Amino acid sequence: MGDGSWFLYRSPYQGPSPTLVRRLPDRTPLAWFQRVWSATADTERIDDEAGAHDWVARHLGAELGVEPYGLAWLFASGRWTNPEPAWNQDRAGPFPATTWWELRDLLRRYLYVEGPPDEQVQVDEHSVRAKTDDDEADLAYFFLDDAIVRTAPDRVAYLMLGAWRLPVTTTPGASGFEAPVPVRTLAGAGSGTGTTWLVGLDTSRGFEETPPVAFAGVRLPGLAGLLRTTLPGPTGP
Repeated sequence: MGDGSWFLYRSPYQGPSPTLVRRLPDRTPLAWFQRVWSATADTERIDDEAGAHDWVARHLGAELGVEPYGLAWLFASGRWTNPEPAWNQDRAGPFPATTWWELRDLLRRYLYVEGPPDEQVQVDEHSVRAKTDDDEADLAYFFLDDAIVRTAPDRVAYLMLGAWRLPVTTTPGASGFEAPVPVRTLAGAGSGTGTTWLVGLDTSRGFEETPPVAFAGVRLPGLAGLLRTTLPGPTGP
């Protein structure tokens, strides 16, 4: 498979995973934005702003398998900003970014996301990462090139699965795993060796509201016995 890129969408509406994975022909995220900009240039001929947005949303749905929340506005119109960007006056012109740092600045200024753009939109040479919400659930989407998928499997391997079932085989790694994010360790865990990790997939309340939990001193075959003999602490009214 030649060099290309990937689109990944994290959403509770995608099912148990809850991630959608789509292969793209473009070598970099920047190349994808440039290509789709040209492919949707006809929106300039649609006088009605809502109609232009719907047309672009359908194009993105066919291209990506989903209509990412807020992304269509970048290609449909710049009239929601004040002042209106100069490039929107000539929508048939080239995409107004030729480097990844120009793309970063453009997306942080004009991409529709909920929250501070400097925090919600992250861009580098190999990726575009955006986090937002639709007032009901947290959503995130990623454009990743093959280079980052190859060199950072610890960061993207789970996202690339695209299905809720974990692999039946694993590659041996270094011992002494240290969680890269805060993890709550339950009191009264087992007295054996190893750790069982619980990672919740519920994103309906926000990504950060379901942090991982560690059952120290017990491996998966012994987890059911531990749960049967552990009394929960007080939870309040």
